[in-house]
Amino acid sequence: MLIEGLVLEGSTSAHGEYLQALHRGTKEPFTAELFARSVEPGDTVIDGGAYLGFYSLLAAQRVGPQGAVFAFEPNPRTFEPLRRNVSENGFEDRVIALPIGIDSAAGRRWFYLADHDASKSSLFVPERWQEATEAECIDVDGVLGSRSIDLVKLDIEGGEVDALRGMRGSLAASPDPCVIVECNPAALERAGRTTDDLLGELTGAGLEFAAIDDEMWELRDVEEALAATDGHVNLYCRRPGRVRDRR
Repeated sequence: MLIEGLVLEGSTSAHGEYLQALHRGTKEPFTAELFARSVEPGDTVIDGGAYLGFYSLLAAQRVGPQGAVFAFEPNPRTFEPLRRNVSENGFEDRVIALPIGIDSAAGRRWFYLADHDASKSSLFVPERWQEATEAECIDVDGVLGSRSIDLVKLDIEGGEVDALRGMRGSLAASPDPCVIVECNPAALERAGRTTDDLLGELTGAGLEFAAIDDEMWELRDVEEALAATDGHVNLYCRRPGRVRDRR
């Protein structure tokens, strides 16, 4: 399927539903636009929970051959379609697809494969899951050596706080990082974390944040956005004074 000029394919019915939503423009369109706007040539991008690679490939279009996109996807059932999509689009020179998860420290963890919707798979037990497998995990600082990063996208079903803790050095070394991160209170609770933990980690990294409203195509106060939904919101995070710029 051709989406935003990218060839994207999956291998399950749930993959197909996700790709159809992207094709119709009903799957978090403002989040995708903000992400794309935040990528410049030569950038270093981290895609945590890359799934089929839509965001990784959006970044690859824009970073050019001098940039680098690290696409992390520990689900073995999803990693192979991700790898194929990177290859089909000719971005193997700039997308490093890794079958591993992001955590606060390196090690092996149980990874729980969600029932039907693989995007809900997690290092923490989801509401519905089929089986568990072992997954290798890393901390971003350990991989990059506190190298500067320009854009981070995290959608890892409750693991966002720990992932951010594992990239504190890289974020501190980055002059103007952008972070787009899912805030899902139920998933955070399953991970033993809270929304306050997530917002505190972002604040500690020197970032301001706002909730992305994909229906109204605007940025909102986080508490107001969370109160208006029973599910999750995505957060757009930048250095002070940059959130509303949406460059």
